Amino acid sequence: MSVIGINEYAWNYDSIVEMIPLLREKRLPILGGDVFIIENGIVKLTYDSWYYEEKSDCAYEDSYKKAVDYIKLFEGKDGKYIYSIVV
Repeated sequence: MSVIGINEYAWNYDSIVEMIPLLREKRLPILGGDVFIIENGIVKLTYDSWYYEEKSDCAYEDSYKKAVDYIKLFEGKDGKYIYSIVV
């Protein structure tokens, strides 16, 4: 991702949905994330993102639901999407 000036990691749908339960086990809230698309082998920012404002110590469960729900919005669309998350 550094080739497009972004210093973070991004994962495809299958990988990100496997990673979210690992964060859940550690009770690490997902504070937000960005959506990218791969077109002709080039990663491009879609300018789609989500965020979660932590309201209490036990609200991390809501952060996982919001992340999964948002990511699922892109899986039915045309294109190859990848996702980064902020914890």
